[in-house]
Amino acid sequence: MADTNAIRSYLLADDRFFETLGRFDFADDLTRRVRERLGATVETAVEGIWTRARPYGAPVLPEHGWKIHMSATPANALQAADLVCGEYEAAPFVFKILRDTRLVAASGARWWPRGSAGKVVTVYSRSPDDCRALLDRFAAAFAGFSGPYILSDRRFADSAPVFYRYGEFLKSPRVRPDGRVETMLTGPSGERWPDLRSPAYRKPPWVPDLIATEQPAGVAGDSPLSRYKVLKALHHSTSGGVYLADDLLAGGRVVLKEARPATAFSPGGSDAQERLRREYEVLQMMASTGLGPRPVELFQAWEHLYLAEEWIYGMSLRTFVARNNPVAQGDMGPEALAEYRTSARRVLENVRAAVDTCRSAGLVYGDLSPTNILIDPDSLHVRLIDFEASRPLTADHKDYPRTRGFCPPDSDFATAPGEAFDDAGLAGVEIALVVPANELVGLNPAALVRITRHAAALIGWPLDREVFGKLGVDAGPDTDLDVEPVGYDAAAVDAIVADGVEFILGTMTPDRADRLFPADAAVFATNAFGLAHGAAGVLRALYRLTGQVPEAAWSWLDRNLPDADRLPPGLHYGWAGVASAMIGIGEEDRGIGLLDRVVAGLDAVPAYDIATGLAGIGTALLESWLTTGTARHLEAADRTGRLLLAAARDDGTGLYWPDPDNAPASAGYASGSSGVAGFLLYLHLATGREEFLRIGCRALQFDLATARPRRVGIGFPGRIDSQLIEPYWARGSAGVGSAVIRYAATTGEADLFDVLDRLMTPTLSPLSINPGLFYGMAGLANFALDHDHLLGGDRYRTQAETLAGSILNLGCRQPEGLAFPGHSLLRYTVDLASGSAGILQLLHRLAHPGPDFHSVLDGLLVPRVRDAGRD
Repeated sequence: MADTNAIRSYLLADDRFFETLGRFDFADDLTRRVRERLGATVETAVEGIWTRARPYGAPVLPEHGWKIHMSATPANALQAADLVCGEYEAAPFVFKILRDTRLVAASGARWWPRGSAGKVVTVYSRSPDDCRALLDRFAAAFAGFSGPYILSDRRFADSAPVFYRYGEFLKSPRVRPDGRVETMLTGPSGERWPDLRSPAYRKPPWVPDLIATEQPAGVAGDSPLSRYKVLKALHHSTSGGVYLADDLLAGGRVVLKEARPATAFSPGGSDAQERLRREYEVLQMMASTGLGPRPVELFQAWEHLYLAEEWIYGMSLRTFVARNNPVAQGDMGPEALAEYRTSARRVLENVRAAVDTCRSAGLVYGDLSPTNILIDPDSLHVRLIDFEASRPLTADHKDYPRTRGFCPPDSDFATAPGEAFDDAGLAGVEIALVVPANELVGLNPAALVRITRHAAALIGWPLDREVFGKLGVDAGPDTDLDVEPVGYDAAAVDAIVADGVEFILGTMTPDRADRLFPADAAVFATNAFGLAHGAAGVLRALYRLTGQVPEAAWSWLDRNLPDADRLPPGLHYGWAGVASAMIGIGEEDRGIGLLDRVVAGLDAVPAYDIATGLAGIGTALLESWLTTGTARHLEAADRTGRLLLAAARDDGTGLYWPDPDNAPASAGYASGSSGVAGFLLYLHLATGREEFLRIGCRALQFDLATARPRRVGIGFPGRIDSQLIEPYWARGSAGVGSAVIRYAATTGEADLFDVLDRLMTPTLSPLSINPGLFYGMAGLANFALDHDHLLGGDRYRTQAETLAGSILNLGCRQPEGLAFPGHSLLRYTVDLASGSAGILQLLHRLAHPGPDFHSVLDGLLVPRVRDAGRD
């Protein structure tokens, strides 16, 4: 199951599509309070989740300086607004405030970014002296007021809710290679400093301290924490961390759970500390059963509450499924299937026994989820952790946390007996053991039923329809839901693709500036134009599938394409991808012009991979030359190749290229050496230069050296330093294999065919969680078709059709047409990377065999039919 914390804010405003939190239907009670109090004395404007306020005629703020933050809780947020307004009436200043009390609750939620958590009011000062004077005023006004600690700031004196930090006032962004925007501050000598909202206080090196005697908050040396030696952080959230530690007094390994005050408020008003106290009480009650961790102590250190508990050896249910489910392992042999059915059934029975233990104590465990169930890998004995949701069977259940897909529907919370919550959890566990697609219960229950029944048939798991009923999903024979699993039907594909195109067109929003099509949440963090998540990838898909692009889409591009420096240059998130799409849909002059602009800055491109760097730009340049005959773009591609050669690094196994942010190297096509190798191969074929082929082979060897043995064959990790096998195109086995196929087709090297023989079958497992192209089944099926198209025969077509059938079981009937859930199955998307644009092109290629729609340079290859003796 995917961790949804990073994208939780994009789930609140719409039930079907990822949306920014600013589009939520807020009551705007804090905005209304400010406008009522300050009236005509202030100019206000709503921007996203904030309401900005400034005195009429106020001079423009400096680009950066000292800012003040006030924190608050949902219970006192309106009072905070009144206090700020009172200070404004005394002497005006520029400020912003969260629009709504519900946003105040969200700003302290576990999923809120830690560096921004707790910030309810921001006041902008005009100088250090002005800031100090404002701090004195607010400290007096907010005396006795409570609010969470703001981790990115320094607290002012002993004022609980008043904080300050140095940062940007007016946006001075730097666009990263992946399209994300990073705020940069410019110093007096031209030095540049990133203004990161990190969960720790920092300031530019050229700025002196605001207050000479300031001391960072911390824990005294004689704190109860000194009993423990922290080894590493297991998890961080806005409400506190979870740490692995040694108990220096009693010996042994413990887990420390930290709860910060005034954070993670529940609907009933309890905060993280109150729930940690409740968890400690439950652990004490259950200590004799051995079901949960043994509680060591509950103690206060500084303002934070800590629970020390026994560390339990074991793997989570999520890890158990990933390591053992034959579908995830790519081993569908009868022995592997039988072994998994036996072990999974045993785990399920052990979880049921754990629930019975809780019921015997009069408790609902409450949150049976993939991370809260620990399994001994040898005995399969089950223990539970995180008893935060545990309560008496007769408690008011709505005040306790739960995990979607493992609990009754919200409509039943008021009336459901306590037993129903763990019964639903057990049903969710069984579904997750078959296929961890539980998130679909909130998006499309019919798709959850279909994909679970489809997966159950693949692994031979007898699945009772009542499992779904416990989650509030009626999957009985008389249901209106279309819940019968479907398979791939070549005769129906064209109609399915047409239906999917109708959904894309029906959900286009040319009246919006922030996006044209519903896409992965990354569209808001990157941009609305690129190939991966933006308009370029969708429009190119529409043109390939229908032969035309809606006029409204062209008008949207004309109105909204930004200035040159507002997009990065690369292929998946930047100008090279937009240019490639324009060339691909017949707008050759516009595409060529955009690429000429990219070429002008070629020497300054900081990244090297296909997705964000030089290799992707070079790919777009070669496409332009191949499609339009623009000779200068072939010359620029050659220069791109030489820049790559100069930047390559050799670790002894092969060549790789450093990440501009020093992140661990990836394996795969989008971000790994395989993708760079692929571009260098095409460049060799276009220019005839053997040096590009030689260096490309060395780059491919770097990724090949990371191969890991699997139960059947080999696989590749998504990250070079990881043991986790990933099968995907963007990162993992299909991406590495895509480069191997093309080198094998060109060179005929026997070793490469051997790699493919060991790689194809485990990579082309019949089911994966996500349906998309970059990180899902469409990319795997396309990989299978690449093999047969470039190396001859129909050796893996059956696997591609099986994967297509799995994708179709995730198809969801919507008013506009046929939709597919995007990455993590949380919302529908139509972008190339995760949604319909990539999926529909794969289905079309499957029905109408031909070249790879996703690798437009394959025309440079001479397909090689494999030696019959090797088949």
